[in-house]
Amino acid sequence: MAIFNDTINKKSNAVMFGSILFCFYMVLSFAGCRPAPKPVSQPVRDLVEIIAHDTLRVVTMNGPTAFFYYRDQPMGYDYELVSMFADYLGVKLSVAVAYSPSEMLRKLRSGSADLVAYNLAPLRLSDDVRFWSIHERSPLVLLQSLGAKPVTSIGELKKQKIHVVHNSVYERQLKALNEETGGDLHVVLEPDSLIDQLLVQRVSKGEIPATVVYANQVPVYRKMFKNIKATYQVSVGLSMGWVTREGSGRFNAMLEQWLELIPQKELERLRARYYSRNVVRERAAQRIRAGGAISPYDALFMRYAPAIGWDWRMLASLCYHESRFNPNTTSPMGARGLMQLVPVTAKRFGLTDDNAYEPEASVMAGVQYIKYLQMVYSSVEDREERVKFVLASYNAGPAHILDAIALTKKYGGNPHLWSSVEHYLLLKSEPQYYNDPVCRYGYYRGAAAAGYVKKVLNTFQMYCGE
Repeated sequence: MAIFNDTINKKSNAVMFGSILFCFYMVLSFAGCRPAPKPVSQPVRDLVEIIAHDTLRVVTMNGPTAFFYYRDQPMGYDYELVSMFADYLGVKLSVAVAYSPSEMLRKLRSGSADLVAYNLAPLRLSDDVRFWSIHERSPLVLLQSLGAKPVTSIGELKKQKIHVVHNSVYERQLKALNEETGGDLHVVLEPDSLIDQLLVQRVSKGEIPATVVYANQVPVYRKMFKNIKATYQVSVGLSMGWVTREGSGRFNAMLEQWLELIPQKELERLRARYYSRNVVRERAAQRIRAGGAISPYDALFMRYAPAIGWDWRMLASLCYHESRFNPNTTSPMGARGLMQLVPVTAKRFGLTDDNAYEPEASVMAGVQYIKYLQMVYSSVEDREERVKFVLASYNAGPAHILDAIALTKKYGGNPHLWSSVEHYLLLKSEPQYYNDPVCRYGYYRGAAAAGYVKKVLNTFQMYCGE
C-alpha cells in the first residue's frame, strides 16, 4: 500500500493531542454559552484607501532572497521590488514579517495587509486571492549533504526520508509525485513555523538526510552552507510570486501596470544581487615580519585608530576581513570601499557617492561607525569584551546582536560577556529562539558573525606577531 508519512513529529503530535483535550474540556465547561464572536477583520482596502492613508502594507517572511536584515538594513529581492512599487504609488512602505505562508494569507484576507511579497507558489490558492508571477520559474530539487549518496532515480528517492514544511508547495508537489509513481515516498512533515533555510541548515549539519528547495535558490544556500548538494529534480518549473486580494480591483490594475513598466535590466540586476551573490573567496591574511607593512593604508589606520582607543593593527585586521584592502570593491549587498559600509550607514557617517571609494574618507567613516557601536555597548565595561561586541555588530549590524543580548538576559546568561551572548546568537537560527517575543529581527545564522569575530581577532594576533 502507498506510504506517505504526513505526521509532523512526536512533539507536534503531543501538542495537537493536548489541544484536542483542551478544546473538549472547554466545550464541556461552557456548554450553553453563546458562541464566541468571530475575529473582527479590518476593512478591505483598495487603491483609494492605500493612497489616502499614504501607506502600502506588505507582509512577507524572512528568507535569504525575499527579506532579511544585512547590517541593520532591510534587503531582499522581494523587498527591493515592493519598495519600488511603493515609490511608484507615491506612498510609504510598511512591512510586517509573518512566521508562515498561512499567516501571510490570513493577514491579507483579514485586511491587515494589502500585498503578500514573497516567493509563494500559486497551487491551491482560493478564488478570493490573485496570484502574480514575480519570480522566474524554477523546478524543485532534492537537497542532500555532500557525503550522502546522490539520488538519481525515483526508486532511490523512495528510499530517502525527505523533510519538508507542512502545508507547503514542497509537500503538495511530493504528494503529487507520490500518486504519479505508485506511492512509497517517505516524507516527514515539519511545522509550518520553520523556514526553508533552517531545514537546509539541518541537512548541512547531517541532522536530517534531505529536504526540497527551489533550484534557483541552491546557489544562495551553497554560499551559506558548504556541506550541501542538489541532486534529484522532483518537479517541473513552478511559478513563484506575490498575492493580492481579488476584490482590490483598482489596486490590482495599478500593480499590473507597474509590472509592465519594470525594465528587464532592473530585474536582472536584482536577480544577480540576490540569487547569484558572486563573493570573492576568503584568503588567509599574510603573516608579516616585525616592523613590516600590513597594507598600503597603515598610515591611515595609525592616524584614526586612537579616536576609538584601538591598536591600529586591530583596525587593519577589521579592514582586511571587510575588503582585503581593496578600496574599489563593492559587495553583493552594496557595501562599498575599504571599510565596506552599506549606503545608508555610509551616508549617516559622512560618505557620499563621490567619496565612498576614497581610502581616507572610508576609514574616517568606518571609525565613526565603530565609535557609535562603542556607545551602543557602553554597558560592557571590559574593553576587550566590548571589542568583540563591536566586531560582531560591524559584521551583522547591532540589531541581531541586541536580540542575542535580550535572549541572554531572559535565559539567565551574562549579557556583558561575549561568549554568553554568542551562545544565544548561534541559537537565533532555531525557531524556539528567533520566534521568541524578545527577538525583534527574526531568523539569523549567527555562525557568520561569531566566525567573523574569531577571524578578526586571530588576524590581529598574527599582525602583532603573537
